[in-house]
Amino acid sequence: MVRLHARAVLRYDAIRPTGVSRGAARRGVSDRSSDTPRPESGERGEMLLELLMTTSIVSICVIGLVGALGSNFRFSAVSREINNADQLLSRYAESLAAVAYEPCAGSQPYESAAVEAIPSNDLPKRVATGPSGKIGTTSDDFGLAVESVQYWQRDTEPATFDKSCDAGSDPGVQRLVLVIENGDATISRRVTIIKAAS
Repeated sequence: MVRLHARAVLRYDAIRPTGVSRGAARRGVSDRSSDTPRPESGERGEMLLELLMTTSIVSICVIGLVGALGSNFRFSAVSREINNADQLLSRYAESLAAVAYEPCAGSQPYESAAVEAIPSNDLPKRVATGPSGKIGTTSDDFGLAVESVQYWQRDTEPATFDKSCDAGSDPGVQRLVLVIENGDATISRRVTIIKAAS
């Protein structure tokens, strides 16, 4: 009986994994932790500190990347809005330049022409136009107007312009300041054109 028991133990020892004691093998528990070397006293907190530092650096990088992407998207949207405004203002100036000269006659010239010259077809996507003060409130709504009409003062060096003009004394040359603004008031652009009586 003793021999049989000894053989069973020997057999059991033969299949027992290395580094596991007999008692631990019977219980199904490994005591390998006792075989691993313990870190020296100065190294115990270094791994946690390294992990915290790495996590902090990665977090800062991710926050910076997200901020940069957000700025890039906003810059792209503003750039598109400015491009749309410049394109519309250029078309508006060309239309008003082609309108017949209107001499001063006591009322503001180009009142109806200023509205009729507003581009309304072949507009960029989501863009709407109209007279200033009568548009929506989004960044894709653009209002156009003749901001001022100034009259040549008949001088040449340098030529000067003034807003006053007596009826019947139009000098034959005008300076028109055209303006475009979007609905949320983030873009305001101006262009000046000179009109001469033919």
